[in-house]
Amino acid sequence: MRSYSGSEASRTWRRKLIPAVKHLMLRSPSEVLHLLEKQTAFHPRLRGVPHHATILDSTASRKVSLRVCAQRAAELFISVTTARQVDIDVDLYDSLAAPLTYVVQNWMSQIAGVSSQSTEGNGESSTCDTDVESVDRSSRTLAGEGPLFPLETLVDILDACVQSGVDGGQVSLVITQLVADELPHSGESMAILDLARVAHAISYLGVDAEELIDSIWDLAQPKLVKAEPYVALMLLDAVVRGSSDMVLHSEELNKVVDQHLVQKLDIDAGMLGRMGG
Repeated sequence: MRSYSGSEASRTWRRKLIPAVKHLMLRSPSEVLHLLEKQTAFHPRLRGVPHHATILDSTASRKVSLRVCAQRAAELFISVTTARQVDIDVDLYDSLAAPLTYVVQNWMSQIAGVSSQSTEGNGESSTCDTDVESVDRSSRTLAGEGPLFPLETLVDILDACVQSGVDGGQVSLVITQLVADELPHSGESMAILDLARVAHAISYLGVDAEELIDSIWDLAQPKLVKAEPYVALMLLDAVVRGSSDMVLHSEELNKVVDQHLVQKLDIDAGMLGRMGG
């Protein structure tokens, strides 16, 4: 399809890709993940970056399998919901989000099982259907093998939730939890743009995460000096919309707003927190 744009891309999405995705999503989330686990063909530059397929064999551990399935479910979710040629409705969004939510909850349940075993010595792993809100755990690592997703992928997922134009739903909640778990470990290395994107997405989707946005604000402040004006605007709008009263009324925030918006962009500070997605 040459550059994969214009009328050729629109026809391909309408006639082939979307029907194929909808047909796949008629299956249960576990069945979808099982099929994704077997996938062997990928676009060599999926989502604009080089992609190297991980081919699973019978020796792959459950943890490796979960991570591969999660990555493929995320790639499918992001690729479809952010495609310019696709009109996302609630049914399509929910069907795409279901396998992703399912595998994240499975991961969290595995963490809960590991935590229980290390504490009690004879606990059993939780099932995939454990209520994510009721699990007391850190979902960053599973038996010391690292996070389920890199932070950059989590940011891309939350971005896709916003771009879809649909209420974020359960998937935005579980991904926000993963961000909260990983941020203390990898947040300092994140680019200011990614920090702004995740703060914007969380606040725009209405996720109750004041503490997380406060943490993002702490990490982002030193990096604002070199930030592009639009990035500073995105971050400050998100902080005003979703941070705690302590941050909202802090002298530090007032100084940054005056420096980056009022003086540089001549923007009324009263607009912050009410700007569009």
